[in-house]
Amino acid sequence: MNHYEIVYIFNPDQKELGSALFSKVLEVTKNNKGVVHRSEEIGSRRLAYPIKDFYRGEYFLLNIECDANSLASINELFKFNENILRSSVLKKKKAETSKSALMEQSKEASSYEEDKDRKSFSNKVSSEAKKIVSKAEEVVVEVVEEVVEEVKEVVEKAEEVVEEVVEEVVEEVKEVVEKAEEVVEEVKEKASGVFAKVKNVFKSDKK
Repeated sequence: MNHYEIVYIFNPDQKELGSALFSKVLEVTKNNKGVVHRSEEIGSRRLAYPIKDFYRGEYFLLNIECDANSLASINELFKFNENILRSSVLKKKKAETSKSALMEQSKEASSYEEDKDRKSFSNKVSSEAKKIVSKAEEVVVEVVEEVVEEVKEVVEKAEEVVEEVVEEVVEEVKEVVEKAEEVVEEVKEKASGVFAKVKNVFKSDKK
């Protein structure tokens, strides 16, 4: 049996079918008494150039040890599958068991994308927060201006009411004063009459 490294890129919109094919290749290898030394579902990666209008693809990698019949069966699985964008079968000198460079690159790229997404999300949140704060400040200014205008109106109305009340009180005081003056005049007249009568009485007594 010979050692082979198989890599295929699958339609990213049909990831589940790509995984099913991956399982089928493993099954064919084991059923024909082959050995699987390494199997990696690497995941989505950006393509170096568009293939069938796709800019990304689902990557799968296997390192197996099998006979020619098994390899032929695997090639048949790939041959008529329209969802395979690219495939590669390379003969190797020995078994490969350590994590592939492709998987390491994908992890680093994934980590970078996640970090980029987190930063982008953080910046977006910060930008949205600034917009909200700015809008809140505008609303507060508008509310304060409205309150100030309402307070001014209330003060002006209060001043008008106070003026009206003062005027009414002044008029009432004037009326009271005038009335008091009239009463005083009446009292004076009555007092003059009383004094005149008293004088007459004194004059009568002297006679």
